[in-house]
Amino acid sequence: MAEHTALLSILVEEIAEDTLMERIQSNISVASDSIHVGSSAALSLVRDMIRDPVRVEGYVPDVVNHYSDIEFKSHFRMKRSTFEQLCTDVAPYMRRERTMKLETKMLATLWMLGNLECYRSVADRFGISKGTLHLTVISTCKAISSLKTDYIKFPENRTEMDAIAEGFHKRCGMPGVVGAIDGTHIPVPAPTSEHRASFINRKGFSSIQLQVVCDSNLKLLDTYTGWPGSVHDARVYRNSPADLFLSVQPICTSVTHGLRCCRHLHLLKETKTSHCC
Repeated sequence: MAEHTALLSILVEEIAEDTLMERIQSNISVASDSIHVGSSAALSLVRDMIRDPVRVEGYVPDVVNHYSDIEFKSHFRMKRSTFEQLCTDVAPYMRRERTMKLETKMLATLWMLGNLECYRSVADRFGISKGTLHLTVISTCKAISSLKTDYIKFPENRTEMDAIAEGFHKRCGMPGVVGAIDGTHIPVPAPTSEHRASFINRKGFSSIQLQVVCDSNLKLLDTYTGWPGSVHDARVYRNSPADLFLSVQPICTSVTHGLRCCRHLHLLKETKTSHCC
């Protein structure tokens, strides 16, 4: 830059008068100063862009570890003892990393699943980037889903079924109930193929169906999903493991209101006039 300025000054000196030469040299000096200031500003902007971002530090060790059991459950939707057991069960399915502990991954995932917050705010709370949080949630959810068959399952014998039926009988006075069943719609982007209309449910948005069966303590016994939103609940049920579960029980009788009933055993479906459970 200095060499170019000197050469330009020599050329101007040879072809310009003294007054004009002084004016041109002044403009050159101003231009050089502007270039220097502009370069400094650009360098400062680049430094701001590449510097380490400011993050919240120590949220888990300094805050979460001091939550009471009530506060912990309100934030993460489970007891601290349940969380510790979950970490123990999921550990074999999680990849070990030096940069983030398993407990932090699990806490960040539970916060993301249990609170209506965006990735940016949750990532800031746990002192990680949005990309790291996104990968953490996906990997943790896959690990948790690997345990599904260990925890979400129908009773395996008549003794277990009678225990569930007794729980419903104590709660709402109805005998022979081995599960409460209902469905919901999970919003999804509709496909662009010719099957797009089949995903539009009766409420007017695209979805897939989720059918859930639970016991009297709200413990999940079965989850079944994948059918397009326009499919009727009864058809989803007829193709689900819940129907197969009751159909293989001894002395099977007829199908009533879309649900297969066995002697003294049936599933309870929520209705607008039912308030017992």
